[in-house]
Parts: sequence; C-alpha cells; structure tokens
Amino acid sequence: MAIPKDADVKNYTGKSALPGLISDHAHLAQYQGVTPSPDAYTREKNY
Repeated sequence: MAIPKDADVKNYTGKSALPGLISDHAHLAQYQGVTPSPDAYTREKNY
C-alpha cells in the first residue's frame, strides 16, 4: 500500500499509539434551557 503524496505524515518514534481509543464522556441531560439534575439520568417510567 503506497502512502498518498498529499498525506500528512507524522514521526511518532518512541511514542505509543492507541487506535480506537475514544472519549465516551458526555453530558446527556444537559441541554440549553434545561436545568440538569441527577433525576434526569435515573428517571424511569412507572407503568
């Protein structure tokens, strides 16, 4: 496989790469105009 001529090549000699490492940090219950609370994360429907 050839490296494209316009590829941005970095030299990470002596470094470690962790492919697939992502940040799953999120504020799911914080929207503009909504007051966040622990209840927003634990709310359940009681049928």
